[in-house]
Amino acid sequence: MDPNLELYKSVLHLGVADRRQRLQHLPRSELSRLHIIVTREKQAQRLEELIAGRDLVQLALTDPSEVIECTPLKYALLGRTTYSYDEDEMVSRITNNIARSSQILVDTIARFDQVTKPFRLDALKLVYCDIYYVDGGNATLQEIFEARLQEEELQTPAEQARELVRYNALKRARRNAKWMIPAMERLSEEEQAQPTHEYMETLQRIWKQVSPAPPPWIQKILDTRQQWGFIYYLPREANQKYGSDWESVWARIKDSMAPPAERNMGDATWWSIHCQGEDNRRKVLEPLLTEDWPKFYPNDSLAEDEDFRR
Repeated sequence: MDPNLELYKSVLHLGVADRRQRLQHLPRSELSRLHIIVTREKQAQRLEELIAGRDLVQLALTDPSEVIECTPLKYALLGRTTYSYDEDEMVSRITNNIARSSQILVDTIARFDQVTKPFRLDALKLVYCDIYYVDGGNATLQEIFEARLQEEELQTPAEQARELVRYNALKRARRNAKWMIPAMERLSEEEQAQPTHEYMETLQRIWKQVSPAPPPWIQKILDTRQQWGFIYYLPREANQKYGSDWESVWARIKDSMAPPAERNMGDATWWSIHCQGEDNRRKVLEPLLTEDWPKFYPNDSLAEDEDFRR
């Protein structure tokens, strides 16, 4: 029996002022605790209503769009909690506050080639397990991880269903985690206990070992240290409309979000090309990058694409 919880629930129907007056004797920390409990109960009830006794695995296999478009159903299938507060608390604990939300954790691991953070082994296992809510049951993260590995190997219906509803960043993050985990498991206790800077260098070394080689043209730039870049063409229509202010327009284009809004247009060009690590990208590729905007004098008697080829 929780008297404060019973009181809290009994006044939820009241207006804000009346509710505040009835609860004014409770400290803020207690009000926060009660709010969390009630919110969890509401989320659980809503999820139960959404599932309506259906098998989520079969639902995802037969109609994945229904699960994808309903976040609570998608999270339930992946093993995640629908209450973001609980999920973010778990993520903060497992990552030692390096990531304070599941989104930050997934996005960072998905971009491991661009950004290295000193995540420990359990953080990558959590990502591989789709941010499974390990704080909500008796199974350990290691047990969930081993089960997910086996399910992926066997391609069970549950794993096939999960793969259908995973979003792109989560797929990339799981792939990167799967590459990294075996090598991280082989680290000695001394290597695991390294100071942050040295540990990040260890992770970068592992990444270069386990990730695929860069495309040949990127590898050539890394080896020769030659300048490189892209040639951009400003079409007539864009020049007529924005020519007087093209530099600021181009900057906005590069900062705009590309579908499905997971990265900006700048990231969607060379920044997304695999080059085996942040050092290669920032210390070699980025300083050598150039943009070439050649002068183009249009011939109005020709179609624009034919004129450009000439």
